[in-house]
Amino acid sequence: MPGPGPQPGPGDPPAGNGDGNLKLKIEGFYTAAFDSEKKEVYTIDARQLDPRTVKGSLRRYSYPDFKTLNRFKLPQLGVRATLDAKAGLLYVATVTNPIAAQLDQRDNASASGDIAIYDLKPIRDGKTADGKVLDDGSELKPVLISVKQMIHAIELSADGKMLYVLITGSALPKKSYVVVIDTELRKETSRKVLPELAKDMAKASDGKNLLIIEEFAKTKTASVLTFDTAAMAAINPVSFSGAVVDVAPLIGGGAMVSVLPPAPPAGGVGGPPMQPGGPGAPVHQFNFKMFLLKGSTEMDLGVGNRSANNGYLEYDPDNKRLFVSSYRGQGLDVYEVADATAANGLKLKSSIRTAKGEFVGGHFFSVPDGKTLMFHNGVVIDTNNVIGSGGGVIPPGGGGVIPPGGGGVIPPGGGGVIPPGGGVVPPGGGGVVPGGVNPGMGGVIPPPPPPKKGKPTNPAPVGPGGAATTPSRPDAT
Repeated sequence: MPGPGPQPGPGDPPAGNGDGNLKLKIEGFYTAAFDSEKKEVYTIDARQLDPRTVKGSLRRYSYPDFKTLNRFKLPQLGVRATLDAKAGLLYVATVTNPIAAQLDQRDNASASGDIAIYDLKPIRDGKTADGKVLDDGSELKPVLISVKQMIHAIELSADGKMLYVLITGSALPKKSYVVVIDTELRKETSRKVLPELAKDMAKASDGKNLLIIEEFAKTKTASVLTFDTAAMAAINPVSFSGAVVDVAPLIGGGAMVSVLPPAPPAGGVGGPPMQPGGPGAPVHQFNFKMFLLKGSTEMDLGVGNRSANNGYLEYDPDNKRLFVSSYRGQGLDVYEVADATAANGLKLKSSIRTAKGEFVGGHFFSVPDGKTLMFHNGVVIDTNNVIGSGGGVIPPGGGGVIPPGGGGVIPPGGGGVIPPGGGVVPPGGGGVVPGGVNPGMGGVIPPPPPPKKGKPTNPAPVGPGGAATTPSRPDAT
């Protein structure tokens, strides 16, 4: 099996006093999908057969108690999923080569692969269409739609008739496309090239159009554009200075956007890292700013010890609360939304870095009813019972200086500059920690010792195949 899933990365601060409540913990996963009508949750995680072979597993849970109903083997790992509740079909973006993909389980990942379609009726009935018993733990056989390109995201139309797939082709010069697949014919019917390379996509609040995040460009900017699915046209691009990582759609149009400002130029010594929550808040390797899409208005978060670096965002269904987590880091902040259109319309309600000692951070899924958050390491949090006491604690004596482009944790006692390398992301980010697979342990790096409550260990996160990864900037090229 792959490693233990999301853990604090080299750029994370030591644990502080922001310990919240844990509803429960399930098995770690790479993606999830929900059936609100039947109150079910489906997750997909990795299944390692040997050091070079990683496939997938599908788990079916009841909701809201998360009791395991079934577990099945999948022929491939999946990193994106969406579910058609009316038709009883699960669509999964597969990973052709999980080892080469160097996936980080904390991310909302992308990979080269195909679209797999799983019929959920046999899973629920416990028997195949020809009446044969479908035993728990058996391998499912999907219908495959060939894509053979980098798949960034998949979204279903409201009526379930169309599957929209955001891809980037491998041919040079590289281009990104929105591909439309007819779900009845199960084949591509049209595609539209986008003006720039794209990296992610989310359904807009109207349930019809799509919000597309462009890649960080040479101009040190990235745009969020709306894709009109009826006209098959990209419209209304809004540009931001820096790399855009996530969008949280708003009722009535627009969205909240997370933006990582451009890295400072290489050379020289950078100043102390920004403390997004003021004195006493954790020091993050990455610090994102939040903007309203309409007017590209930067949010004024006010004072308070916030825990997250603002990398991942999600509203509840009524836009009364905004959940904010850390990109490849630790921390979750919950805001009350007083005015969804105002720069000062957010009020910090809860802030945690752990939940009963369990690491909280990275990409997360909000169950459609808005009552539950699911993190990729399996941590499940009740949104009505988060609690927490604010951010972490700066190491005694202050700290040193982080070099431009990132770095590790400020050493206790202060002083000095953290040298690049040594398992820490070098300036500019990127890279994989040497070592990867450990043949002596069956091909998988052994998991770290269990963390003490409130004080998680600090290894590099481990992806499929045991490849340890270091946090990299989303604008790294």
